[in-house]
Amino acid sequence: ITIFHTILFTIRAILALAAGHALVLSESEKMNEPDDGVGLLKLNAAFIQWRTNVNISAKTEYACVAMLELASRYPDNVPIRIKDISDRHGIPNRFLVQILLQLKGAGLVISIRGASGGYRLAHAPKDISLGQVMSIIDGHAAELHQNAENSTPLSAVLLSTWGSIIDQQQTQLYEITFADLLERAVGQSEAMYYI
Repeated sequence: ITIFHTILFTIRAILALAAGHALVLSESEKMNEPDDGVGLLKLNAAFIQWRTNVNISAKTEYACVAMLELASRYPDNVPIRIKDISDRHGIPNRFLVQILLQLKGAGLVISIRGASGGYRLAHAPKDISLGQVMSIIDGHAAELHQNAENSTPLSAVLLSTWGSIIDQQQTQLYEITFADLLERAVGQSEAMYYI
């Protein structure tokens, strides 16, 4: 019965996690567990902590900020100098050069030479996703591997569940475009004036 409860709890915790909620045990669930549900609550806390500890590299953050800056100027079709992006956002210039070269190699940005040169988007912001940029900069999401020596139905369901969560996260990242992010940024800047 304990294994059944653990699997049931894991499924409920994942559903709660996907909905953005913490899982709360009922009194009867606590009484059915040998430790009054403390172990399951710890598992729930681990799920919540895992959900909130998303690690984004500085390089990915800088790339996304640079892409947003270029997206904000897309309608003007005017190139932006690296120094302007670097100064405005506090991104190290030499680091930004490498990032933009990587994005250029992937076909997301175009460089323009000359005194009035710089970088601009190669495609409309609505056609470039957050997931695309993150994948170009940091590579695709790592595959999950089991650490335990023996594969059991319990470890298999856990690994499969984690894989599903990662797939959902990747799907969401590819659905968010830089046009969407610009809309959110405009909404936030308007809200800041009303505070």
